[in-house]
Amino acid sequence: MTILIILIPVLLIVFNILAGFYFATRLLNIHRHSFDRTIREGLENRDFDKAFLRSARTDFTIQKPGGETLSGFAMDGESEKTVIFCHGITWSRYGMVKYFNWFRRKGWNIIAYDHQAHGLSTGRYPTYGLKEKEDLKLVIDWAADHYSDSSCIGLFGESMGAATVLLCSSMDSRIRFVVADCPYSDFDALLHHQLKLNHLPSFFHRAVIAFADLYTRRKAGFHTGAISPEKEIMKTSVPILLVHGKEDDYVPTGMSVRMYERRKDHAPTDLLLIDGAAHAKSIRKNRPVYEAKLEEFLSFL
Repeated sequence: MTILIILIPVLLIVFNILAGFYFATRLLNIHRHSFDRTIREGLENRDFDKAFLRSARTDFTIQKPGGETLSGFAMDGESEKTVIFCHGITWSRYGMVKYFNWFRRKGWNIIAYDHQAHGLSTGRYPTYGLKEKEDLKLVIDWAADHYSDSSCIGLFGESMGAATVLLCSSMDSRIRFVVADCPYSDFDALLHHQLKLNHLPSFFHRAVIAFADLYTRRKAGFHTGAISPEKEIMKTSVPILLVHGKEDDYVPTGMSVRMYERRKDHAPTDLLLIDGAAHAKSIRKNRPVYEAKLEEFLSFL
């Protein structure tokens, strides 16, 4: 009996450490899709065609402090408005082309780039928006220089990219609007949700996340608890449109609803929920409704 009293707590600690390590390695060592695959799947999903791949664009590379680089492209429009697109985890800039149509019809300048450790950009680990927001600030600087006569710079992100644009929303007075499709409101809350999806009893969640956080701090230099878009958006009055599929189980729909309810009485905030749409599938599920909301939301520009 005495041995069991000693052994059970030890086994629980060991389990939490191992589970935390496993969970953290999954966060850092993501299965990144190759750049070619993101193009191939975009073609297969009819997000764009081969003519789009031949369309005029300016490829660019931004040198980051420390030597890493960001890779992207810019497509010139006919107006003085510019939008910067931020893709989701494991993907590349080509995952955002499905959102281009409305902006291209309006003649906007379009910029899309690969997050660190994705696509053609360099880097070893994703940080789920924490360091990516600093990269986005560099892209805004590049956009302001490249399109020096632009009267408007807006941000549009999906999933991790959506969290990134929300985290960046208070960092630069040049940002005129933000569209965030299926963002998470708080990264630790998302981790709790993901552990639940993996059928880990809630009793273990807090300890597993704590051990995972220790690992990501040491390995990749970021604190999971510092990634909180819902807190950041309360620091700015920039207009924000939140979009979420009602059938999103990967990032719960309630996260966008929560941010909308928290912010709507303090600053311009809108919400679009798409029936039957899973994670990052809202525009494919109902493009007419999606683009009508963009038209309404951006009518102030």
